[in-house]
Amino acid sequence: MFSAMFRSFTAQRPGPVVLVCLAAITLTGAAMRLYGLSNQSLWFDEVCSWHTATQPTLAGVWSGDIAWNMYPPLYGFVLRAAAVLFGTAEWALRLPSALAGIAAIPLIYLAAARVYGDIEGLLSSGFAAFLMFPLYFAQEARPYALLLCSVLAAVLAWTYVYPAWREGRRAPRAALTVYFAASVCAAYLHYFGLLFVALHGMTTFALLARNRFGLVRATGFYAATALAFAPWLPYMAWHLTHQSEGPQNPPPDANIAVSLWQYVESLFNHGQTGQPFAPLVTAVAFLLMVLALMHDLVTPKGNKDGDTPRAQRPRAAVLLAWLLLPFLIAYVKSAVSASVFTHRNLIISLPIVYMLVARGLARSPFPRPVVAGMCAVILLACCARTLASGYYTAPHKDQLREAVAVVKANETNYPDAALVVYSHLPFVFDYYLQRFGSTLRPERVAGKAEHIDAMRAFVRDRKPAALWYLCTNANPEDAFVDYLNAEFTVVGLHRFLRADAMLLVPK
Repeated sequence: MFSAMFRSFTAQRPGPVVLVCLAAITLTGAAMRLYGLSNQSLWFDEVCSWHTATQPTLAGVWSGDIAWNMYPPLYGFVLRAAAVLFGTAEWALRLPSALAGIAAIPLIYLAAARVYGDIEGLLSSGFAAFLMFPLYFAQEARPYALLLCSVLAAVLAWTYVYPAWREGRRAPRAALTVYFAASVCAAYLHYFGLLFVALHGMTTFALLARNRFGLVRATGFYAATALAFAPWLPYMAWHLTHQSEGPQNPPPDANIAVSLWQYVESLFNHGQTGQPFAPLVTAVAFLLMVLALMHDLVTPKGNKDGDTPRAQRPRAAVLLAWLLLPFLIAYVKSAVSASVFTHRNLIISLPIVYMLVARGLARSPFPRPVVAGMCAVILLACCARTLASGYYTAPHKDQLREAVAVVKANETNYPDAALVVYSHLPFVFDYYLQRFGSTLRPERVAGKAEHIDAMRAFVRDRKPAALWYLCTNANPEDAFVDYLNAEFTVVGLHRFLRADAMLLVPK
């Protein structure tokens, strides 16, 4: 039944026009990802990535600080390798994500072309190249771009492995190797990567339910994948038992339909949701996804692409599961226990959203040249919109660099100053203090009412001539601010995006 579900890519090689279009999209997307890698300061989460990757030993990178590093260790090793090869400048730490983001562009084309066709592949790759959501994570020192790339590689390899198992053949060795490597990488990059691998495995078993040969092969494959992940299970158990992803994540919206709307809106309007046409873009995206799914579910006869109803309907079910199951699992998990419902975690479903929207556009009831021209205009508009949005110029990440720069610029004027910080983690300013060559390091973490007595004792014993106060991610409590105003004089206050630098002298 599923032998026709995915056409052989070797039977429909892309023509020269498609290759030229794909090359243009990929090169433009690569330029957008490599340009301006150092424009923005590293923000809180990126500094956490740096801190993990620069642990003194490889064992330290493996375990990190388990109390706050709530992810599997692969990305830490990737970032450590980048630091060894290129240094620890912002661009070097973000380079692995940029390269993974570039690789994701042709990968999503290949996956969409395998499932649907060339037009859908080009549109999907264009969305992945030009929209701000994937661009943002391709310029961030976090694991999400690598996770997206691993998911796409796994899906593409699966489209070669599954038909072989279904037809009682040995899977191509290269495809099997890529599928295994991509699955293990996804699991070791992020727990949502592990969720994707688990759901992918369950889908495969469901499709092969009556195929003994396929079940045996799939059982052996997924057993090997589970065995490869086994060394991390004790750490994963600790994470599941002790901590949520983070206190900064709000619980999901009470209305699940609204949450799904917001997720799709973010994929197409990330960083631009204030624009008046954002709801219209999101509504059109939903309409196109519904049309794409309905085409597979209700078309009574095979279509001109050669798909039969026996192939179309199960394909639609698999794609719908890829879209909804991660979303629903994250929503329910966040509603009943730890908050994990964030759009960045759900990047594992990004490919199917773009593929379904592309499918809806490609199945428009217009001649193919008209559809192709319309798609080209849409992709150019996406690219122009991102470039004109101020993404490369306006600050949109915590300005830790700018706050520390104020301290460094005035450090010699206050040689006996102490540094006090307020953040969820005490080392969040250390990256820029080290990079700028400052001699200061945080001596206290303070910002709550319960810290006032300890601060008084610290000031009494340390007797600093001045006090630098840096804070990010959380504003100091009113009682602590009142204490500072009562016992210190504010000499300078510099406010940046989610980061403040204050210079105080004792009264």
